[in-house]
Amino acid sequence: MTGRAARLAGGVADLLDDVQVVGVDPDLKTWADVPGVSRIVATPGLPFFSRVLRGVVVDGAFGRAAVYEAGRVVAPRSRVVVVDASADATSVLEEAGLTVLAEEGGTVVAARS
Repeated sequence: MTGRAARLAGGVADLLDDVQVVGVDPDLKTWADVPGVSRIVATPGLPFFSRVLRGVVVDGAFGRAAVYEAGRVVAPRSRVVVVDASADATSVLEEAGLTVLAEEGGTVVAARS
């Protein structure tokens, strides 16, 4: 979870058993530790191997590169959610090899088949 979406990391971790949620944002260093949540700062890109994460939530305000990175790191049969998506987020996700499932109100959901 990046940017503004990272604020939801604790709540997401509470909902998921045996899943580690990673928040990527410099502001997270000031947050208290939360069980099930790891906090990191990473630029440029996301420090994960390609096609390994079960899901990614990315703040579209971080630009095309951040959206493409989300598509790069998500595993087969997994989802990417882009909040505050720009007009070109759909095409960026498709370039990354994902299929767009839904797009509404500035949010785009895509999956790797």
